[in-house]
Amino acid sequence: MEKISSSAQNGKVRRLAIILESNDNYITGIKFSEYPYLRSLLYLLPSPYENYCIQSFSDFKESRFKKFKLVRVLHLESFRKHGRKLPKDIGCLIHLRYLSLKNSNINKVSSSIGNLRCLETLDLRISSKPRVPNVFKYMKQLKHLYLPCSYRVCCKLELGNLSYLQTLVNVQPKTIQIPTWFKLNRLRVLKVSNDKQAQDAIQMLISRCPLIEKLHLYKHLKKLPEAHQFSPNLAKLTLSGTKLEEDPVETLEKLPNLKILCFRHELEKESPDSNQLVGRASFNGKNMVCSERGFPLLQSLLLSHLYYLEEWRVEQGAMPSLCHLEIEFCGGLKMIPDGLRFITTLQELKIKNMTKSFTDRLHEGGPDFDKVKHVPSLSSLSLCYAIALYLIELGISISRDGNLCFFRINI
Repeated sequence: MEKISSSAQNGKVRRLAIILESNDNYITGIKFSEYPYLRSLLYLLPSPYENYCIQSFSDFKESRFKKFKLVRVLHLESFRKHGRKLPKDIGCLIHLRYLSLKNSNINKVSSSIGNLRCLETLDLRISSKPRVPNVFKYMKQLKHLYLPCSYRVCCKLELGNLSYLQTLVNVQPKTIQIPTWFKLNRLRVLKVSNDKQAQDAIQMLISRCPLIEKLHLYKHLKKLPEAHQFSPNLAKLTLSGTKLEEDPVETLEKLPNLKILCFRHELEKESPDSNQLVGRASFNGKNMVCSERGFPLLQSLLLSHLYYLEEWRVEQGAMPSLCHLEIEFCGGLKMIPDGLRFITTLQELKIKNMTKSFTDRLHEGGPDFDKVKHVPSLSSLSLCYAIALYLIELGISISRDGNLCFFRINI
């Protein structure tokens, strides 16, 4: 995409991309009235220049949206506006198919977006905790809906008319309303923000998605739904910070088409009044067992930040299709399971940020070497090395003199 400023030749420009690469205020310099044929407007902000967007959109007036009446695509990444309210005039863009306000500072979404009846993609992954109006019921063409990670509602969001919905991200089950007869038959991707007080609502939502292929559950979850409540088409499942007490494998290994399983942690505030973030594991138990014939089609498994896991047992015949295994930040895990020696399909084993005693057992001559010697690719990354790589990415040079390390910030 080409960067176009107010000095560019206008002509019959139909697609306009503004890529901020300096402290120039492109938005206030462009005369949008000179682009009557505009169909797509994209405002893109490289991350190193995130602070510039505050200036670039601070003077953005509501009347500007009235000049975009033919626009089909409006991408306002990192949108910043005084008052932090989405202008009401956005409801004038009745031909809009795509609207993204990702990473903007908006804390109130105008109910006028309910006028966008042709909208197919709506991205509201906003950095604040905005109030979301109950207007999605009017957007019957909506296919992809990305809600904020955290949001407020005045009344439940009615989704019963969204029969074309394929993607639903960051939904809080207790904030939505779906008729008992309605099923999201086209939904393939679902990301759910859990609430330990809304267990029934979570199970209800999952049961309304019979053809779901990708599911992400994050935040505290009392208990996983039963295996029969999951879609038989489920191919990828991610658990983040769910803090499950019972071994989830007992349920998940029964899913017939599961190919990718990820256990991740979730960062959250230590308490409502605290600014300190702590990591919450997806499973808080000490033991995990993969039984014989469990996970028949599983190809990729990630065990990350399972702080309390001490023993992982893999029975012969479990995970017969596993190709990729990654274990990281599982400080209590003492050794690799003996059953890995029977998984002949395993092509790659990655060990990251584990204890020295754990990784030493995998070295040639170590007590666990025979379990993994058949794996073509075996890699281990220590915590110190991982931190060093991260510092290098930040532009910090590292040099060593004896036992001392020197850091220099490259400016």
